[in-house]
Amino acid sequence: ISNFIVLISLFLVLSSKTSVNLSKFVSEAVVAICDGKLRTSDIQAAVQVCSLLHQRYKDFSPCLIQGLLKVFFPGKCGDDLDADKNMRAIKKRSTLKLLMELYFVGVVEDASIFVNIIKDLTSLEHLKDRDATQTNLSLLTSFARQGRYFLGLQLHQPGQEVHDEELPRIC
Repeated sequence: ISNFIVLISLFLVLSSKTSVNLSKFVSEAVVAICDGKLRTSDIQAAVQVCSLLHQRYKDFSPCLIQGLLKVFFPGKCGDDLDADKNMRAIKKRSTLKLLMELYFVGVVEDASIFVNIIKDLTSLEHLKDRDATQTNLSLLTSFARQGRYFLGLQLHQPGQEVHDEELPRIC
């Protein structure tokens, strides 16, 4: 298990004591989650931790969502441009998975954040760079796979034919 899961779990254990109020450390927990190297195997544990923090601290979820969205909308600082593109792609993929799982458990309630992420990933600005386009298509494919329920798509077995009437209509 990664270091940030251990750190956040310790935070939860300490805060479960009724005499201990750790609400002033919620921002540190958010930073640990947002900056941590989240592996795919850590996502379910992170979702459980985030769900518990969401239930205990009202300030947690808005700060967490804002922090996670910075992965997709980092601002215009030059540091992001110089960072390793591969590492940014991995971070975006794990963050998108985490956001989707947090949406499914009710920690993230506003589905419009996914619309904004999709709009950004499909913007003309990103289509000018072949590597960015390939990375974004991979992220969108991952989102579509994970977000079938969110998108209103039914699950099908591999090799099973999909009929037009089963696809959602977009007007």
